[in-house]
This record gives sequence, C-alpha cells and structure tokens, in this order.
Amino acid sequence: MKIQDLLLEAREAPLYHFTTEANVFQILANDTLRAGGPSAAHGEMQQGGRIYFTRDYGRQFVPGMAIEGSWGFRVNQEKLREKFGKKLHAGGQTRWTEPMRQAWLADPANADIIAKVKSGELRGSLTMNGADVRDIVSGNIGKAARWESEEWLDVDALPDFHKYITGIVFSGGSGKKDYSVNYGSRAVDVDENLDEFVAQLISHFNSPKMWPRRDALMKWMMENSVPFVYKRRDYGVRAVKNRMFEIIKQRKADKSAEQFDYLATKNTAGGGIMTSAPTNDPIRAAQWILKNKPEKFPNGMFAITPSGGAEIQFREPYKNSRELPQAAE
Repeated sequence: MKIQDLLLEAREAPLYHFTTEANVFQILANDTLRAGGPSAAHGEMQQGGRIYFTRDYGRQFVPGMAIEGSWGFRVNQEKLREKFGKKLHAGGQTRWTEPMRQAWLADPANADIIAKVKSGELRGSLTMNGADVRDIVSGNIGKAARWESEEWLDVDALPDFHKYITGIVFSGGSGKKDYSVNYGSRAVDVDENLDEFVAQLISHFNSPKMWPRRDALMKWMMENSVPFVYKRRDYGVRAVKNRMFEIIKQRKADKSAEQFDYLATKNTAGGGIMTSAPTNDPIRAAQWILKNKPEKFPNGMFAITPSGGAEIQFREPYKNSRELPQAAE
C-alpha cells in the first residue's frame, strides 16, 4: 500500500474518545464534549484546551493504561474535519518539553505520584496536561507507541456532539472491567458476541436503581440511530433490547426451576467456579453456564463436575454455547 493510501485510510478511520460512565451521561445530557485540560504551545502551558481522540479501538483496553470500566464514543472523523479543518491534528497528546518535565519532577507537590509510579502502586490511567504520568516519570513522553494513533482537536468544547457520534463503545462497565476478557479484539461469532455483550449489560445495570439510567441511554441511542459497539462489532439498540428481554425471561424461568450445583473448570490447572444450573445433565449444564456467564470463561470451559459426581473433561475447550460440548473419551 502506498504512503498516500495509508494517510487517506488514517484520515477516514473512525475516532474514539474513551471516558468514564458518569462522563458519558454528562456529555450526552449537555450534548457537548469539553476539553479535559490546558493546551501547550512554545514550551509553555496556555489557556484553552484540547479534546483528544484515538484511531486505536484497543487504546483504552490495556490493563494499567486503561480507565477501569471505560466507555467510549466512536466519532465520525470526516465530519470533524469538515467542521474544524486544520484544528484537528494528528499526533500525541502532549507538547511537553524536557525543561517542563524536569520542573514537574522537581515540584514537591508531585512527590507522592512519582513515588507511586516508581513503586508500581499507581493503578489505572492518570494524565497531567495530556501526558500519562508514567511517561513523564520515565521520560517517554511522545515516544510510546500508543501515542501514534492519537488525534486532538484544538477547541475548548465540541457542541452538538450527537452529530458526530456513530457508536457507544462498551468495555466492561463502570469500575468492574474484567481484564480476563479482551475487549479490544474483534469478535468472530456475531451472535455469540451479542449474547456475551447483553449478559454484561444485564450484570452491569443490575438493580432497579440502575434501570432508569440504562433505559435513558437506550432511548437516546434509538432516537439518534446510534448502535452499541462491543468487541469491534455494532449492535442496534432494538436487537440488544430484544435479546436482553429473552435472556431475562429465560433466567426467571430457570430460577423457578430446581437448581443443581457444578464446578465449571476454566483453565488447565483445574481452577474453576462453583455455580448452579437448572438441569441435572452435566453436558447441558455446561451449555447453560457458558451461555449465561461467558465472561467467566475467556479461554473456554475445560471440564464440569456435578456436586458429588465425577469430573467430565471436554475434548477441547468449550467456547461455543450454541453447541453442546463434547466429552473426552
């Protein structure tokens, strides 16, 4: 591919802006995406701000660099360029100079943060004026590979934000992200991925107190024809709601039925989870467990053991809940 084609592809690719769940609802309520901090020019911090995006869908899904339980917006880059032109820039999130970095390191107010970075105690993502504090401490500002996919908009605020949104990205919920699930990968089985996504939504919005927030989000998305994005796949709100109602209905029916206890093995070392299923057939129980708790088995289910019974090992890791597992001979 020619360099011109690569540049064109980069300019046409969708952009992503990841944030917390609370910020998602605030942004949608105000219909405005605001700059997160001051900009930098000529080696000095300036008034005003920047709004940061990335072309890398997996950008916020790396443990240690991610916002735990992040959500995100997929944004139409072409519309941004039509509206703002040269105000949309490619490149890293920072113009920090070495003197600026050294001054920050020498400031006693930053001593605790620096100590946590050096000891490895700092969890999640923390930025200072557009740069990750780990890069400030290590001196890798602008050098890390993750900045290569960054874009930034040189404005204080982006009003009428709904005009640019093409998807709401879900990556594990607020503060409950399961890092055993690779949220950045592209799902192969679309239907199985939908079941997994819906199960995660049900688990996240798991109380009457949370349901109005869930319903308000879905209502906004339907009104604006914006789909959910999960593992790089789009799912319309209507399809998500229909599958959600089906799963909840089935769970209620299963809950009223007699339950049987099982140990479902999720790795070759024999580790697993104790759970129950509404059937005394271990093979069908494995199918029910995988279908309803897919996030617990990122590498598949290796065996199942009924309470008081013998372990049944599977011929290969069981990953497709639309089929029954095959017991090893």
